[in-house]
Amino acid sequence: METLLIIQKELEEMPKPSYASVAGTAPETTTTSPTPPPPPTTPKTKRVPKTPTLLTELGTFKTVQRELIVHLTAIISPSVTAYTILATANKAIAKKMVQFCLARRTRRENILLQTNHTTSASSAMPHKTLLSTALNAIGWHTGTIRPNAKWTSFLVHNIPMSLGPDSTSWVASAIEETYPSLLLCRPPHWLTTNKERKEKTHSTMVITLPFALTIDTLGTKYLTLFNKDCRLAPYSLPPPPPPTPPTPTTTPP
Repeated sequence: METLLIIQKELEEMPKPSYASVAGTAPETTTTSPTPPPPPTTPKTKRVPKTPTLLTELGTFKTVQRELIVHLTAIISPSVTAYTILATANKAIAKKMVQFCLARRTRRENILLQTNHTTSASSAMPHKTLLSTALNAIGWHTGTIRPNAKWTSFLVHNIPMSLGPDSTSWVASAIEETYPSLLLCRPPHWLTTNKERKEKTHSTMVITLPFALTIDTLGTKYLTLFNKDCRLAPYSLPPPPPPTPPTPTTTPP
């Protein structure tokens, strides 16, 4: 009991803090690291459109899209100049709204004809018979005429076998008449041999078109030929067979 009285008396004698001292005491602050500024951003530059030129307004084709390759089987008149070939080709198709601006011989002894900037070589393909006849007349015997571009081959299924021995010509004519925008680089051919097709009523042919194409870019999955829907499929050449290992030679004892 006496101990409690002594503690109480000591507490009463302790100086009490004044209001002013309490009000002047600064609150404790916590120090935080400053936030780093955001990285500088590159201002976006407005894309300035290219100034259209006269040729781009007219519409141009790449050089390879304007080149037509004429394969030659024989040259009877080697003295004929490139200018004569150019004039002969343009005269043959003068009324077909297609004209060539350049003609030259290639390293493989073929002829390269180049159309103007606003016309693709594919536009001249419907007139290849006129070109062939005109070049044959001046002593340059022609074979295949095709655009100078990458080829794409497709399989055409469900071709009737009843077309006879001229089946490839019938298929080529049917495609050219029904689908004039599909220009054949070479005549169609059967995928299999005569022996393999002997017991079949329908079989598959291979057609080759200019440029790099797919089924999607071609725009159709079927060709309607001979009153039938012939399904298209991509085709690539089979890989060559592996080389035959040499036969080991045994030396007599």
